[in-house]
Amino acid sequence: MLEQIKQWIKPPIFPNDKEKTQNAHILHTLLTSMAVALLFAIAGTIFIFVQKVGASIIIFSLLVWILISRILLQRGQLLLASRLFAIGLWVVFTIIILLTGRITTSFVSLYLAAVVIASILLGRRVTVSLTLLSIVFGLSITILESIGYPLVHYFPAPPWASWTAWALALILVLTPLNPTIQNSAQVAEALRDSEMHFRSIYSQSPIAIELYDAEGNLSDVNPACLNLFGI
Repeated sequence: MLEQIKQWIKPPIFPNDKEKTQNAHILHTLLTSMAVALLFAIAGTIFIFVQKVGASIIIFSLLVWILISRILLQRGQLLLASRLFAIGLWVVFTIIILLTGRITTSFVSLYLAAVVIASILLGRRVTVSLTLLSIVFGLSITILESIGYPLVHYFPAPPWASWTAWALALILVLTPLNPTIQNSAQVAEALRDSEMHFRSIYSQSPIAIELYDAEGNLSDVNPACLNLFGI
């Protein structure tokens, strides 16, 4: 039982895809960090937060969402788990803004965190999409507040000035991220091509080849080696 728990807690390893394994470790770390943060949030709900029912619902929803992402990750569905985590972050932050009725520097920082996480896990397209959605969402509540729509007073400063600062912050974060994301994608593609080229030579070579891991244990042999020993 204990061994099964340890295996479930560990991030999955994809032997034939180092990039996928690395992203799985990153997502695993993010999920673990979020779970720890929610433990502090539970303490805050008990001793600090005023709206205990609303905070409890949000925390419970986040725990369920993290659990689903973790199950998907453990089953090897890394892309689906990453999408659920990154897009779920954006949705949760948006709901919190709507429920609290206020936009501060902290909420802008949360949106920036969601954009950065999406860039690491999902690449350029999702990152740009979340950035644009954040800007459009801010623009929508800015227009509502500017025309005097009742019960909408989200910005502590003048709404248009606040939204401009918000949009600039997102764009300034996205601008240096874009070439970094593209460079990472190119490096990953080159590594995949190199690995496929090596695998082709390795499997088709008439010379017996043995591979050893860092600890000196035999990890793999090519077909020529099997034929040599009659296996």
